[in-house]
Amino acid sequence: VVSTLSSLSFPTRVTPYEVLLSYPVGRSLSLSAPGRDATAFALVQDTYPGDPYAAASAEVVPTFLAYAASGSAAAEVVYANYGRREDYAYLASRGVNVTGKVALARYGKVYRGDIVKNARDAGAAAAVIFTDPKDYTPGKAFPDGPWMPPTGVQVGSTFKGVGDPTTPMWASSEGCERGNETIATIQNVISVIEGKEEPDR
Repeated sequence: VVSTLSSLSFPTRVTPYEVLLSYPVGRSLSLSAPGRDATAFALVQDTYPGDPYAAASAEVVPTFLAYAASGSAAAEVVYANYGRREDYAYLASRGVNVTGKVALARYGKVYRGDIVKNARDAGAAAAVIFTDPKDYTPGKAFPDGPWMPPTGVQVGSTFKGVGDPTTPMWASSEGCERGNETIATIQNVISVIEGKEEPDR
């Protein structure tokens, strides 16, 4: 890019930035019940015959949510619909206690970072967010159509801010002042794992 722009007489320079990025060291999700073998979820998106991106699947960023806090949790699961405040208020009105549980919520209606924050505020130990085909596959799924396939997973960030969370409102240039790296997960003190299977209802 630099050489092309320079050849066209555009003033060009390269400015390096040192940005805090989060990647998972490991991630896992399993479901167990008394008297039944545990089910482990693959947490990968399947490839399909004729998929033009199949060869690059091993290089794709893993299915995870950036800036989610590290941790592990093993607890009962509570279905929390879209994970909105009103969903937790409804659970409380029905006598359902979310404290110490794993909140299972589906994408939609609110930002994923708010799904995490609302679960934490309700006292949950962790949150699992999944993509419900009823919301995201209104027609034929890939490869037969344009909509998300059954194992499709949304990835993104849970950080509610702009840019590098250690340099709020200024560039992450070399030698710049930085805040504490815990800022990155200050709103996400529980672990977040992407799920791919729709729960039984």
